[in-house]
Amino acid sequence: MDLQTFVSNRELEWLSLQNNIKTDIHPSTFCNNSRLKHLDMSRNKLTSVDLHTFSSNRELDWLDLQINTITDIHPSTFRNNIEMEYLDLSTNLLSLVHSNTFQYNVNLKSLSLTNNNILDIIKTGFLSRTNPTYLDLSRNSIRYLDNSVFRKQGQIETLILSKNLLQSLESGIFSDCKNLRNLYRSENIISEISRSAFYGLDQLEHLDLSNNNIEELDPLVFQAFSISTNRQYLQVSKLKHLNLAQNKIQFFNFELYFPMSNNFYTSNPMFLLDYLNVSSNRLTTLDVASMKWLNHTTTLTDLTANPWNCDCSVLLEVWRGLKNKLTLHCASPTQLRGKLWDEMEILCSLEGGPSLVTTNFIVTDVLLVCAIGGGIILVTLVKRRRNKPKTLEYCDVYAPRASYISMHSYAEVGARPSYVSVQS
Repeated sequence: MDLQTFVSNRELEWLSLQNNIKTDIHPSTFCNNSRLKHLDMSRNKLTSVDLHTFSSNRELDWLDLQINTITDIHPSTFRNNIEMEYLDLSTNLLSLVHSNTFQYNVNLKSLSLTNNNILDIIKTGFLSRTNPTYLDLSRNSIRYLDNSVFRKQGQIETLILSKNLLQSLESGIFSDCKNLRNLYRSENIISEISRSAFYGLDQLEHLDLSNNNIEELDPLVFQAFSISTNRQYLQVSKLKHLNLAQNKIQFFNFELYFPMSNNFYTSNPMFLLDYLNVSSNRLTTLDVASMKWLNHTTTLTDLTANPWNCDCSVLLEVWRGLKNKLTLHCASPTQLRGKLWDEMEILCSLEGGPSLVTTNFIVTDVLLVCAIGGGIILVTLVKRRRNKPKTLEYCDVYAPRASYISMHSYAEVGARPSYVSVQS
């Protein structure tokens, strides 16, 4: 497209140059388009944006620069675009966002910097005087966020920090984000979450912490969602979707994290989750309190792809309570590996005692011992019978052997010992 075709058009309001620009454009390209409001320059070969490129477009409210190769944005590039509401800089090669880049864009509502090479966000003034409702910083290499980064961001509703290198969720980092409803921090390397990490987020509805390295969760970590902003009273949490899939959680007490009531005397729920995903963790068993929680909740719960131990003494009671609600696969014992946990109905006794397999082993052992013992007794009896002296009537037997003295006495009198017939 020849850029000259619209340069002189002072009434132009909407312009799409998507996939048309092969090189960087001259800084004065849009100088005559003072009425321009919507500009799409995505999917081109832009490597930079000059300081004066958009200086004449004071009414510009929608600018799309995604999928280029832009490496740097001058801090004053958008100085005159005070009406801009939508800005997309995603899928470029930006490595740094200057502190005052957006300070004049007071009406900015949506800002996307996803899929760049950003290593750090300068804490002072990154969003100074700007209150976007949508901010996407995903698919970068951000390792750390200072507590001041989101200070005074009371208007932000959606914050996406997925696919970075963040290692923790610090205390108070979102304390000023009173209207935050959607928070995504999946696919980082988070292993630690402060108990007060979510304080101030009583309006949060969607929380995604999947694909991290979380092993343990403080029992009170989600309590912040049920505490009002002024912290003077408890309220029903607005949290609806929680994704903790693909972490390293080994124990999860549902009742402890999401109490069914706010005190002992009432049944008013504190949490009304619609969806809870704890799949692909390291859960092996469930406690009875969690079983009761799962049995009474209306929350759609995903517990699949955990290494469940379907041992009768470990999971039998929980299976009986949840068998009509959940279907899980066993990882152990060996004979049930990969099978549905309903197989426990066959493996375990109906009374919840030892498994039928174990019982069979015991019975077999007892029978074997009895057989061996019986055989020994039988052999003994046979031997005794064979060795027993014959006592049939009219049979002759040898008399008891005479002692030395008796034999000597017989010799002295010249007598010989004779056979004696004994009648039984």
